[in-house]
Amino acid sequence: MPTVWGTRIKERRDALGMKQVELADRLLDSFGMKKDDQIRHSYTRNISNYEKGDRNPDYKMLSKIADALSCTTDYLLGREDAPTHETASIVEQTGLHEAAVDVLCSNKDDKDMSAFLSSFIMCDTLKEISLCYAIWATRIKMLRIREDDSKYFDLLAMLNGARYGVVRSFEKFLSKMQDVGFSCKDQEVGNGKGEE
Repeated sequence: MPTVWGTRIKERRDALGMKQVELADRLLDSFGMKKDDQIRHSYTRNISNYEKGDRNPDYKMLSKIADALSCTTDYLLGREDAPTHETASIVEQTGLHEAAVDVLCSNKDDKDMSAFLSSFIMCDTLKEISLCYAIWATRIKMLRIREDDSKYFDLLAMLNGARYGVVRSFEKFLSKMQDVGFSCKDQEVGNGKGEE
């Protein structure tokens, strides 16, 4: 039966797109061990057993796993819901979902993604999308009226209009980004010159 830490190890590993053998390699590196096939297989089997709850890691191993997964031992033990203290702080300050914060943090070294997200967050289009979303969310709440109510279909049509507004606003933003020379391939932002 899976344990809290077993479930958390698997969830975090999956969130990072890491296979069990990759986690095993990181653990072998952290212990300064040679990566021969037999040892790698043994560590991979142990990770599988931890995740299934068939075996419990000792404190030293749990600590190494937390380091390899870029999270805290408190997260793995179920004492905290956010994988890192940094994530918990960002979640608290912004109200973003943990998964969204993880995506943002995992892309912090990607200059293209950072430039794109920064531009998106600071532009007027985000405000437009937020407004459309607020209208959309309000209408969703209004749709909770009974379906036999005569206004149901009118509200459904307005909801679809708000959804279209979100899509159009995002398309306008992407168009603006192309107009100013943003290119994911060339890392071009603003004046058309790459920023390193």
